[in-house]
Amino acid sequence: MEMEDVEATAKSIEGSAVRAFNKFNNDWTMNLVAMVAYNALTSFFPLALALLTLLAFIPSVVGSPQHVAAQLNLILPPDVRSQIDVANLITQIDKRSGLLTIISIVGLLWGGTNLFGSIESAFAVIFRVRTRDLLPQKLMSVAMIVIFAILVPVSFVSVFLLSAATTTLGRILPHYMNGPLALVAGYGTTLAALYVLFMTIYVVVPNVPVRWRYAWRGGIVAAIFMTLVNNAFPWYAAQFLGAKQYGTAALATAIATITWFWFFSVILLVGAQVNALAMGIGYWRHDLTRMLMEQRLPAQGGAPTAFDALHANDPAPP
Repeated sequence: MEMEDVEATAKSIEGSAVRAFNKFNNDWTMNLVAMVAYNALTSFFPLALALLTLLAFIPSVVGSPQHVAAQLNLILPPDVRSQIDVANLITQIDKRSGLLTIISIVGLLWGGTNLFGSIESAFAVIFRVRTRDLLPQKLMSVAMIVIFAILVPVSFVSVFLLSAATTTLGRILPHYMNGPLALVAGYGTTLAALYVLFMTIYVVVPNVPVRWRYAWRGGIVAAIFMTLVNNAFPWYAAQFLGAKQYGTAALATAIATITWFWFFSVILLVGAQVNALAMGIGYWRHDLTRMLMEQRLPAQGGAPTAFDALHANDPAPP
């Protein structure tokens, strides 16, 4: 390769890097990450309640609460097992299954619509489009939360198999579930589930048709990085979940959950930025606030800016 070609390639890489940095920074991407992470965290509790609701139906399908509790106690670490009466917990959930079903459905719809509404708002900045009207946005969010609730648990398959080798769980699984072939299958399932999840989000959620030839880049980037994040959890479990004090383990679990949602939000929006750059969307000269001020957009019911309000309210000079 000639020197001119090398220099042209270097300038092209440098230009792409500058373009990516400026778009990421001027779009307020990290501020949008905080918004999405908060809504993702609040949607976690309805998802957890939905899992509890499913737990309420397990005894009627596979046996008595005592039988189910015995199987769960084989999986739980001894310190956690000594702190929780699993059989009583399942019995109480079973008694309230009807109320839990109603609450979990309502909570899932509310939390899910807020989550994907915030994701659409973030994508509106990244892709430079308007958000949907209220009803179409809610319908999109309901469909997406169902997909989210299915694919996120599937994305932890590799974590499940990786941790089985060093926990009580490994002793009750079939031997073929602990070998290298199972781990390869687990990682493949995790990557596939995450790729489908992110691709669906990138294609469906933005209020603009993002074609596959653009979306696949962000989907691959997001799936790979999210797989790395998910597989950091076995290390966390080895460090904290075996703690002697259950309260310490519970606090560490809460911190890890918050951290997981933050990483999920960062990776989600980074993948969206990759897709936007692939589509040829440029960056603003300044950040979001300065660009809005430069546009001098009219306001309803008052002054458009603080300076205009101060000027209007100050008495005229003598």
